[in-house]
Amino acid sequence: MSSAAATVTSSRTRRNPWRNGKLLIAGGVLLAAVAFLVFNAMGSSMAYFVTVGEMQASGKDLTGQQLRVGGHVEPGSIARSGFGDELRFSVTDGATTLPVVYNGTVPDIFKDDVEVVVEGTMRPDGTLEASSVLTKCPSKFEAE
Repeated sequence: MSSAAATVTSSRTRRNPWRNGKLLIAGGVLLAAVAFLVFNAMGSSMAYFVTVGEMQASGKDLTGQQLRVGGHVEPGSIARSGFGDELRFSVTDGATTLPVVYNGTVPDIFKDDVEVVVEGTMRPDGTLEASSVLTKCPSKFEAE
């Protein structure tokens, strides 16, 4: 009886699972779905910013467009009329400046000469109406 079992086992050949067309199609669909989900999730977080100089050098009319601009808060430009009121400041890259208006809470480390990224819409008068203000942590928080 053991010889019959050996004959049955040896007569069956194992098929390579990679040669199965259905398995390849299912794997391809699964890989495409995962790639789409990763790309879709990262799309909103991969928004780059331009410097003030790059934005102005483009020469395009940016009125009404959503922008993300990075630079430093120009020293002496921060003006707030009262608690919770409109905040005005300028962002600079050292050569050019951009006036910014913001209504909202700013990070605790927001002050003169701090590196910021502001996101908002360009007004017709050339002022960026910011919807968010992000600050970069100063180097004193980094390890030496």
